Amino acid sequence: MKKNKIYTCRLSIILMICFIHFFGMLSAQTKKDFKITGDLSKVATPAKKIMFSYWPDSTLKTDTCIVKNGKYYFAGQITEPQLVYLTVLSGDFDQHNYGSFFLDPGVVEIVSDKIFSHLKVTGSKSQEAYAGWQILLKKDESSLAAVYQQRDSFRLLFEEIKRPEDSISIQEFQKQSTAILRKMMEINITYAKSHLNSPVTMDVIASIWLPEYAKQQEEIFFMMPEAQRQTRIGKELAAKIAVRPGHKAPDFSLPDTTGKMVRLSSFRGKYVLLEFWASWCGPCRAESPYLKDAFTSYGNKGFTIFSVSCDKADTKKAWLEAIHNDGTGQWTQTSSLTGKYNVASLAYGRIDNIPANFLIDPQGNIIAKDLRGEALDKKLKEIFN
Repeated sequence: MKKNKIYTCRLSIILMICFIHFFGMLSAQTKKDFKITGDLSKVATPAKKIMFSYWPDSTLKTDTCIVKNGKYYFAGQITEPQLVYLTVLSGDFDQHNYGSFFLDPGVVEIVSDKIFSHLKVTGSKSQEAYAGWQILLKKDESSLAAVYQQRDSFRLLFEEIKRPEDSISIQEFQKQSTAILRKMMEINITYAKSHLNSPVTMDVIASIWLPEYAKQQEEIFFMMPEAQRQTRIGKELAAKIAVRPGHKAPDFSLPDTTGKMVRLSSFRGKYVLLEFWASWCGPCRAESPYLKDAFTSYGNKGFTIFSVSCDKADTKKAWLEAIHNDGTGQWTQTSSLTGKYNVASLAYGRIDNIPANFLIDPQGNIIAKDLRGEALDKKLKEIFN
């Protein structure tokens, strides 16, 4: 009984946060001024224009500044300390032309070392905490990048010699990267538990994304002060927690390939795989054979698929061609053609990474998520066999 009361209390808090977030019934937070002065005099490669990305409210805003005499300036208002981004606008993307830091209201000074991305920030206390967290992750991030580089070089080699990839070697790369990611998740958990009142910590626990750590992430979320849960990142994380297995599946409607509006709840009484994908997403398209097999095997047993494409209007043709070429027109295909953050994506905690999916039972409850490859067939066998 006590466990049920705790669960009910948590669910109530989640729903309250999501309701406030999506329907705007919370009074506006006070906006505070910030001013940024940047110094690029030490940077080896001169920059001509800088882009600054931040959230003055719940919407991302970008601003640009022409660099004059090695200096750049930005000013605006924010409601809370937040992670912001600076980018050198040049022809080709380079990781050294991109930097991030934690911004507090007030006057902030930034000096780049010989490389633009090496930012020395003064005037933002939150940045000190953010930098401390990043130092803890630095070694593992470097190791992870090295594994990914090895894997990509390996795949490129097999493409050049036109031979299938060595699955055993790819599995080894996967094993190495997963081990490093788990270590990074453990670092995030330890840091978050010891810095519950820091404005940086909500970003830290939002970075705990491996499914096996979901329960710990949720526990830490509810340990944090209410003020932190009401931040932009806090509301987004609350929305993601609200659509984990065990919760009701949010309802929505989207147009199908003919323009007819289709509501998710119209499939109540069946097991539904709600699938997020896009025509331009390679890993999404790679899931198509597994989806087709599942639909063929269980489509006449009370199972169906509801696909939501994250394509935009300018890729509508590619979306329709992908459905035809992949043979996935057997089930409901929908899209608002507004990109990744469509009404369905936002209802399910803002889907940042695709492919993503949710398995919903006949009563409208989420019972599993992110069933990829053979994991989908395994779960459906448990249900139907």
